[in-house]
Amino acid sequence: MSTKTATVCSLITILFAQISKLTTVALTAGFSDFNLSVAPVMITGAILGGFIGASFNKKCKESTVEKAFNCVQLLVLVITILNIITAYRGYM
Repeated sequence: MSTKTATVCSLITILFAQISKLTTVALTAGFSDFNLSVAPVMITGAILGGFIGASFNKKCKESTVEKAFNCVQLLVLVITILNIITAYRGYM
């Protein structure tokens, strides 16, 4: 599977996972514990980001998409490690 195809499949998987989670929360605990004031901005950003990303995906070469994907993966890894370190320090 090409990186471009894998990226699209990954985003679709995330979309359905989030829809599932939102449905579960709506049917059980509800949204009263969440601050939803930023939700409209996040939804707008997600939609715009989806369109911009799809446009870039069509225009960019496979190798460029792969490099961008790898950079994002590294960024997520660094953020995760920093979150783990911060959480660990909070328990000490």
